[in-house]
Amino acid sequence: MSARKQQIILAAIIVISIFFRSYNLEGLYSFGWDQERDAQMAWQILNEGKLTLIGPSSASEGGFFLGPLWYYLLLPFYFIAGLDPIAGGYFTIFWGTLTTVAIYFIFKKLLGQREGVVASLVWAMQTDRSPWNPVLIPLFTLLCIYLASEVLKGKKKYIPWIFLVTALALQSHFQAIFLLLVALTAIYFYKTKRKLPTKELSLGVFLALLTLLPLIVFDLRHDFLNLRAFLHLMSTPQHGASGNMLSSILTAYFKLISSLSWLLPIKSSLSGIVVLLVSVLGIFKSRLNHPLKIILLSSIAVPPLLFSFYQGSLSEYYFLISFMPVLMGLSIVTGKLSTYSFFGKVAVAAWLALIFISNFNWITNTKNVTNLGNKKQAVSYIVNQTIDPVFNVSYSSSSAYHGDAGFRYLFKFYGREPENSPRGHLWTIVIPPDKEDVEPLATFGAIGVIRR
Repeated sequence: MSARKQQIILAAIIVISIFFRSYNLEGLYSFGWDQERDAQMAWQILNEGKLTLIGPSSASEGGFFLGPLWYYLLLPFYFIAGLDPIAGGYFTIFWGTLTTVAIYFIFKKLLGQREGVVASLVWAMQTDRSPWNPVLIPLFTLLCIYLASEVLKGKKKYIPWIFLVTALALQSHFQAIFLLLVALTAIYFYKTKRKLPTKELSLGVFLALLTLLPLIVFDLRHDFLNLRAFLHLMSTPQHGASGNMLSSILTAYFKLISSLSWLLPIKSSLSGIVVLLVSVLGIFKSRLNHPLKIILLSSIAVPPLLFSFYQGSLSEYYFLISFMPVLMGLSIVTGKLSTYSFFGKVAVAAWLALIFISNFNWITNTKNVTNLGNKKQAVSYIVNQTIDPVFNVSYSSSSAYHGDAGFRYLFKFYGREPENSPRGHLWTIVIPPDKEDVEPLATFGAIGVIRR
């Protein structure tokens, strides 16, 4: 394939990625608890000059804090958006498209042109717009796999970089601890044929420790609060723990993997098992070298097995670290299908077409009834009313709608916050609008506004 044709294909993939992530952005953007937390932090840094040494909490029940990388990655987008919370949506467009491009080039180099095109197209057509720290994991995983492949070729200059990427990934989510296994496995196979490069290893460890400096400073200032929280979380049974968690862990794992099929009518554990088996078969049958196969298969199998010893329940996103290895296996299979037969080419094209149609239908027809746009309208209605110069706000929401998530920041953003004082008249944001006996003055999607 000519260089010109490859450039055209890549440009088309980038356009598709931007389109699927930006179309009707505010109408499909969910401004929930995590997004409000990020917006509040951006406000403190940009408006109040309060820098932070810590990032998001790793768990909802007294978890330890991650590093602050996530917050600082968001800052440029909040600055450009003037602290409008849609900045998180801008970040997902940027990061998702960056991941798409990385998939194209790395898959192309490791697996081949067809595999790079198919895998990047699949990723380009994703519709997830949730900006929260775990979304960084797939790209960091892919970078670690690529750096490991270079180390396996004897290129010791990549050893410090694999440690650095792993350490940065640990600032986005704790599951990145498994990337250390990728790094150490690559170094082990490097050592079997060559002398251990102590200079590069030392530099890698130094760079990794350098990323922990903000957390170290925080702990020194707060009597090792974060370290103690980490040790407590790892040693204490959590809410929902029920002995060996392997069964529930695998259920969550397969449910996440099933989302890579994108055409099975039911995203179930069964479809996840099918996708996983196809992917593992592809890796086994590939022409990748033996050590890289071990790294990929370990990245798929080890996380759910080791997490099963954790004394608590885990959500699906804890296994995002396995996304890229599984996608590699799928792209290998589709590459072989499109190479060996006409019917294989038709099958792969039909699969991509179904993904396109399904996801296009979602972004053009699905409306998030508590999206950012509706929340903005509800808050703007109260802020701009002239009946009550001083007002209080309460929230009445069904649990499925995440309560008051996002509204407090929006009142701050619009420059008129509830005083919550006895002299203020009470307004209530109701979700859904018919939850209360009082007729709403205005309704925005599933959000009603009531004046008591």
